[in-house]
Amino acid sequence: DWTRELARCCLETKEKNSPLPMVALDGPYMAPTQSALTKKVLVAVGAGVGITPFLSLMSTIIAQLDEDGDLSTMDNLGQGHGKFARLIEVHFYWMTRNADEFLFAKKLISRIMTHRNLLDRVFVHLHVTGKAPEKHASGHVFREALKRQSEVDRVVFKELLKERGLQKMAGPSLPMCWVNGGREDIMWTTTLALPSNKLRVETATSVKERTVCHHTEEVSVELSAECAPGIDASLGMVPSDGDDFYMVPIIFGRPDFATEIRSIGKARPGYNVHLYACANDTVVQGLQDVADVCNQHAEADTQANGTAPQKYILHYERFG
Repeated sequence: DWTRELARCCLETKEKNSPLPMVALDGPYMAPTQSALTKKVLVAVGAGVGITPFLSLMSTIIAQLDEDGDLSTMDNLGQGHGKFARLIEVHFYWMTRNADEFLFAKKLISRIMTHRNLLDRVFVHLHVTGKAPEKHASGHVFREALKRQSEVDRVVFKELLKERGLQKMAGPSLPMCWVNGGREDIMWTTTLALPSNKLRVETATSVKERTVCHHTEEVSVELSAECAPGIDASLGMVPSDGDDFYMVPIIFGRPDFATEIRSIGKARPGYNVHLYACANDTVVQGLQDVADVCNQHAEADTQANGTAPQKYILHYERFG
């Protein structure tokens, strides 16, 4: 403990009547999220408990937007009069080994999914990175069922994407990994999207209920019998007691940051993309590499096509 060592050195110098030790102060180092509130395009990446500061950031943004009023009055450049008038788009990536950890943010995620003023500005990407446990029958059956269902859903998704176009399908339930050609398995759930008093989703037609168990979490998914399981109901909206709610996609696999972050930047030409990370050194170094490559692509686009200059900047939590 450095504080004990400092006290010991000072007491020792007093006893020996020698000069006090030299003390150097370095800093201050503020939390990265302090500067996040002033940015326009954010990508926040949290791994495991590293999501904690970003949940606080998410809560702050939601609370302030509720206080400031309707975001729809702002123009496309993000001009407005609230504390977060500069905010155009924020993406929260949460990587964890167990899906049940997402329940800690259920209240925040459900507010995003049900707050129409947040739907086109705040996006949550949930990724389960843990592997299926060996010699675990129920875990194996779940993963196999999820794999087969995702194969069906991807086919339907491609058809919908071709028919409707990306612009009409954009929303909190849009799986970015599938848009970019990924083949990750996805579980769709209303558990994280609906307020606690509306977890039962009732439709005008008959309802098909499926319950899947993923070790410590049971997720009840209710879908209209007229919809393809999982995909079409979620990319549209699920009606409940006169209100509409999105379903939440939980992606099994790591994010393809190189592709997804570049896509986020290309959708907002002329705006710098600020990456905020609270994760282990491997994730942080990977994001730095992604930022470097994206900067190269952005510079090449500017030189070749005359697009507005854009930078990708990484901020990360400093430990030690």
